[in-house]
Amino acid sequence: MAYNPHCAPRSPSPMITPASSVANATADALAADWKARLRLVPPAATALLAELAERASDDLATHFYKRLLDDPRTAIFLPHAQLHDHFSPTIEHWMRALLTVSADEVEHVLTINRRVGRADARIGIPVDLVAHGI
Repeated sequence: MAYNPHCAPRSPSPMITPASSVANATADALAADWKARLRLVPPAATALLAELAERASDDLATHFYKRLLDDPRTAIFLPHAQLHDHFSPTIEHWMRALLTVSADEVEHVLTINRRVGRADARIGIPVDLVAHGI
């Protein structure tokens, strides 16, 4: 049988691959679930988390880095001083965002999380190493 280019299967669009479609659907489901759960949180709990975020984000960031630095693989990626000095304000901001996010802000926080995840992946930081800090 001769090859006929008109009968050949079409390749997926370069802009939307099956994997990215699944990832987008998963991200949409995650966002919808997070929003639904946030809408169930009592106002008193929201206020308590906001207070915690304001008063303790630096302690939370310190704890995150202490746990992260407990793993010897961390030194491969960044020295301790650089982690603390450069990334501590970023982690404090992220902790505040996670603790104070409203249903209307979920997509923004997920966008930040994706950006950070891509940066971590670009330099090869294992996901379990970051999760260990959390």
